[in-house]
Amino acid sequence: MVVIYDNQRNRKISMKNYRTIGSSSARCYFLLTEQCDYINTMYGFRILLFHLFLFINFVMMTNVMIRLVSISDDQNWWVLLISVIIRLTSMGTLLTRGIHYCDQSYSRNENNILWIEKILLNKNIPLETRDSLEKFKMLIRSKPITFHVLNIYKLEYSIILSIISTAITYTLILFQNVS
Repeated sequence: MVVIYDNQRNRKISMKNYRTIGSSSARCYFLLTEQCDYINTMYGFRILLFHLFLFINFVMMTNVMIRLVSISDDQNWWVLLISVIIRLTSMGTLLTRGIHYCDQSYSRNENNILWIEKILLNKNIPLETRDSLEKFKMLIRSKPITFHVLNIYKLEYSIILSIISTAITYTLILFQNVS
């Protein structure tokens, strides 16, 4: 019997039926990658439009905020400024949470490879199981689960940084043209 210690949950996991783990896991993994491809094709254009909408709104809201602070002589400008800040925060939260869930699935992929390597370190595994686990590990490495937008870019945390930096650049250009 194979016993693995799970460091994240502080418990031991025993696998009595480890002979079919490689083939059944590979079959499930293929189904999972097909579902990810379906999600990428069906929702990729929607995610692209959503990111474009967030980008345009971010530029617009930062322009409004800068104009309110620099130009406004009205005494109620702080109410408008608070509403703009709340809207920017909600847009940033939506974008960050969506990408966070994608990043969690990427880290789960790496955890699966680590689990397979822990199982393979056990000396009492039959040869057929070892071969199927090696093939499964190669399958995970060769075809990782990724979420992308129409094969244009992968949904990662670097997207947030690029959207914010581009929006700030456009905002500065627009602000210089106004003044």
